[in-house]
Amino acid sequence: MDSSLHLEIEKNMEIVAHNDRADRYKTIERSICTALSCIHWGNLIGNADIPAHSSQMSHLIGSYSNPS
Repeated sequence: MDSSLHLEIEKNMEIVAHNDRADRYKTIERSICTALSCIHWGNLIGNADIPAHSSQMSHLIGSYSNPS
């Protein structure tokens, strides 16, 4: 394989890996913000389901931090 082509392929693979990580972090950030919003509004209105929101947030963080 031509060395310049090989370098171009490696460069593109690094860009794809970087974008994948960035997307994963954005998803984690959105999940945390959503969960915190649920907890915040739950506290304001006295929602009894707050522990469920907390466990959902932990599950979301765990699933994105340790992708299978």
